[in-house]
Amino acid sequence: MITTTNGSKATALPFCGRPSHAVARIARRIFDELSAMHGLGENDAELLSRAVAGLRFVKSARGDSSAEHILFRAALADLGNADAWTVEAAACFAADQLAPPDLAANTEVVRRSEFRAFWLAAVLRLADALCGSRDAGAPHDAYAAWTEDTLYLEFDSDDLDAAAVERARGRVAALELLACRRVVLARSCARRGVA
Repeated sequence: MITTTNGSKATALPFCGRPSHAVARIARRIFDELSAMHGLGENDAELLSRAVAGLRFVKSARGDSSAEHILFRAALADLGNADAWTVEAAACFAADQLAPPDLAANTEVVRRSEFRAFWLAAVLRLADALCGSRDAGAPHDAYAAWTEDTLYLEFDSDDLDAAAVERARGRVAALELLACRRVVLARSCARRGVA
């Protein structure tokens, strides 16, 4: 649940489309697995689910009349400025687009929102690359472990193809910068320990 500007609780809108569902599911698993590293909370996890819709809109680039844009704007309507900016920025960064305009002059709010947006975008970029444009072959689960210099991410899937893993390897630079570690991706059919 997200606490809105008027203090009420709201949940993210359910966005249609199996690929978006797969991206949201695996992005949430990666986010949860890295929670001790990024220190973000449940509110940020809910913003991540809204950013999935934002990524669909940014990638579709069909203009303000598109269904994705309408859904995306509806998903932001109950958020405060900082949270709405975080969702928009995460979606833009994940799609390699410029961020939305800065927030008001409060530099502390801007810094915190940028930190959140960068982490959400890094997770979303990876999930989007793994899931591609189809739900088939999307990872079932994600596991993380890290050492002082390496972050290991393992994805459970019976049919995650090599092309998806390669796409994901090409999208880990932001995560490596944020985690201050080299990222190693692996796939498995059944969970193995990563060390």
